Amino acid sequence: MNTPKPLAIVILYLSFLGILLSGYLSYHTLFVSTGCSKALITCGGNPVKILGVPQCVLGFVMFFAVFLISVHLFTGGQAKRWMTVLIYLGIAGSLFAGGLSTYELWIRHPLPTTMPSCVYGFFLYLGILLTAILGWRESKPTLHPSI
Repeated sequence: MNTPKPLAIVILYLSFLGILLSGYLSYHTLFVSTGCSKALITCGGNPVKILGVPQCVLGFVMFFAVFLISVHLFTGGQAKRWMTVLIYLGIAGSLFAGGLSTYELWIRHPLPTTMPSCVYGFFLYLGILLTAILGWRESKPTLHPSI
């Protein structure tokens, strides 16, 4: 295996934390009548909808994709390619959560005692991005035998 295993484990844990966070908020947004405004971790009021889908559901899908890719890294080959995919997902997730964090903090003005959930998601995606960059730098390209 040409994957830096400790870095893949870090990405696995960060994505799992993201799944727990966004899954919790998705459950409250979709199935609890009060939404995520009464949840333990809030999304700064009513959730923002992108193309009719709450932001926490989109975050859940993105974290789940990162989780599946990080599990795939343990099965073998092409670590450099999958780390590249994780870098792109880390960039997309950081931009997504960072943009929503900016909106929630400076436009919605949440209570001073609460931190919007997108801020937590931003730091998780940033951790995934930085770890994937380190993993990409440490992984060796897969060598194909000459025929």
